[in-house]
Amino acid sequence: MPSNYVSATFETLYQAPPLDSYRCIVRNKDDGPVPPAPSPTYFPTHTNLLRDFLVFEHVSDTLGERLVRVMAPADVETIYVKRLNGFTDPTVDFVAAGVLPGDLLQVFMQQPEAWTSVEYPDANLRFVVSEVVDATTLTMTVPFPAWRKGLSWSIAVRGLTRASTGRTLREGTPAPLEQYRDRTELKS
Repeated sequence: MPSNYVSATFETLYQAPPLDSYRCIVRNKDDGPVPPAPSPTYFPTHTNLLRDFLVFEHVSDTLGERLVRVMAPADVETIYVKRLNGFTDPTVDFVAAGVLPGDLLQVFMQQPEAWTSVEYPDANLRFVVSEVVDATTLTMTVPFPAWRKGLSWSIAVRGLTRASTGRTLREGTPAPLEQYRDRTELKS
């Protein structure tokens, strides 16, 4: 696999009441095999292994996860990438309801702007199901913007709707205080 250079940008956005919180967005960009020239504010890195450069820690299923730090070179070999591409709800049986890959999961939030961004432009917060893992767990084709519990959601084609019972889930369902790497943080 050819190596590419990677750069990162950081964006902080204050969200006025009723959110009254800060949203930190970290983006990385594949600069290709020949990077732009270094400058006082741009320092290219190498290789694709560095794309997932943020280290997170799963605190608990109640409190969620937190950003720990930017990875160190040794982390490439010791801390593995885990995408936030799962969705779970203990109040439903996705298998019995007939949910299939390709179905759309729509998440409802009072302030959808907490999740919308360049990477997630769909203000309707729709995610395509890639796999029905078991009765209460789905995998999406793209990762969710942030860890969140108490989500209201619908899979309209199957007549499923729930209020405040869904939760995003990391692949591999990390144990408390387990660390993993990912490439984007979009706090909500």
